[in-house]
Amino acid sequence: MDRASQILIFFLLSVAVVVIFLARVFNLVGSGEMPVTVAKSEIDSAIRGAIITADGYHIARSYKTYTVAIDPLIITPEKEELFARLFSIYTGTSEAEIRQALKGSKRVVLLKDVDAKRAKYLKELSRNLYKEKVFSERRIKGGRRTILKGLEISENQFIRFYPYIETLEPLVGYVRKDSLTGIVGIEKQY
Repeated sequence: MDRASQILIFFLLSVAVVVIFLARVFNLVGSGEMPVTVAKSEIDSAIRGAIITADGYHIARSYKTYTVAIDPLIITPEKEELFARLFSIYTGTSEAEIRQALKGSKRVVLLKDVDAKRAKYLKELSRNLYKEKVFSERRIKGGRRTILKGLEISENQFIRFYPYIETLEPLVGYVRKDSLTGIVGIEKQY
């Protein structure tokens, strides 16, 4: 076999692999096995650092809070009980409260001011519920097929916590709520 034949065979094999790949992708999208999702962008903001004394006491610290919401129309009716039970276990909210919140037809906020650890667990729950087909497809205006992400867990706000605020406020100072920019004291210096 000469060099030209080898290049031709390599080229034909490469084209065949690309054609097979594209055929499989179009087959998945067309058959509904591969969900078409709505794109979402997320901006992650930095958290202000903690103020710690030389002997290890936290004078001030920041943490993010999250909001958990869901569109009740994407929950498969047969699996609503499973959703309510698991969400209740993960959050400590009663099943009756969850079922009551899911009776409407519009997006509903299930929890506010959730800490980062619980938000991580709820994202894992959402992935597991998606695998169990608890969330179903929903047609939106224009007839496009889409799968809405089950639980919508979004960053809510930053909270600055001062455990010793009454005694140390003149020294530590405080921050603006909207920008977490220091106004007076140590908060202003850093």
